Amino acid sequence: MKKILFLTIALFGLSTAVSAQSVKIARVNTQDIMAALPEVDSVKIKLESFAKELQDELETMQVEYNNKLENYSKVKATLSPVIASQKERDLNDLARRIQERSQTAQEDYGNVQMSLMQPVISKVEEAIKKVAKSMAITVVFDTQDGPVYIDEQTPDITNNVIKSLGGTPKPAAQ
Repeated sequence: MKKILFLTIALFGLSTAVSAQSVKIARVNTQDIMAALPEVDSVKIKLESFAKELQDELETMQVEYNNKLENYSKVKATLSPVIASQKERDLNDLARRIQERSQTAQEDYGNVQMSLMQPVISKVEEAIKKVAKSMAITVVFDTQDGPVYIDEQTPDITNNVIKSLGGTPKPAAQ
């Protein structure tokens, strides 16, 4: 029984050593890839336009609030307590709606950004997979994902991916 267990462990160790030798690792910089794609510029323009629309909407609401507050301040002394109270509630309601819209505007921006970037992200991921497969690479690390030690001898396939997407690769670092 001990002999079978020993052989199993030995075979497992041997198969692990063999499979570890067949792993080919590369690195990629998705930030550089994205920067090389013209689609990203188009997305930036659309996002800037959408952000401007949101900003204009919030500014319009703020101007409305300021005008109502100014008008209320001018006539406050002449208003009955019931009317003054109603105008204050209206002002508070408008201030609350401005704050809520500001929060939903941020969410809307994030949602639009994600919907515009998702096709580009998917395209880049597919290109990375295609290049890695063509080069028999089994693992690709993104150097933008955090503190991972990557030996300088590890192939950098960033420019290969950029080329496969029709972009212009950055010159190799000297």
